[in-house]
Amino acid sequence: MVTKTRPLTQKQTKFVKAKAEGKTGVEAALIAYDTTDYNTAGTIAVENLQKPTIKQALDYEMAKQGITMEAIIRPVKEALTAEKVSFGGSGEDAIAGTSPDHSARLQAVKIAAQFMGCLGTWFVV
Repeated sequence: MVTKTRPLTQKQTKFVKAKAEGKTGVEAALIAYDTTDYNTAGTIAVENLQKPTIKQALDYEMAKQGITMEAIIRPVKEALTAEKVSFGGSGEDAIAGTSPDHSARLQAVKIAAQFMGCLGTWFVV
C-alpha cells in the first residue's frame, strides 16, 4: 500500500529552512509560527521534529549543504583514534613522538554514544 504524504505547510517550510540554517528547534518555531512564548515554541519544535515529512525535508535541506549522517560521523570515528604530537629537545637533537589523545578520544566516545542513543546517566565526561 502506497501512503501519500501531504506537502509541508508554509509554516513548516519556514521551520525547516530555519533549522537547516542552524537555528535551534525553539528558534525555528519562533521564526515560523505565530508565537513569542518559548514553551509553546518548544512544544511546536518537538512535535515538528517527530513528523516524518518534516524530518525528510530537513534531511534533504541538510544534504544539499553536504551535511549527511556520514559527514557527521566520519570525524567522530577519526577522533576515536586521535593522537597528539609532542616534541622534545632542540636543534639537531629534537625528536617528535605521538601518544593517544585521551581527551579527544573520550569526547568522541561521548558523541558516538549520543548518536547511538546509549548515553545514560552512568556516562559522565
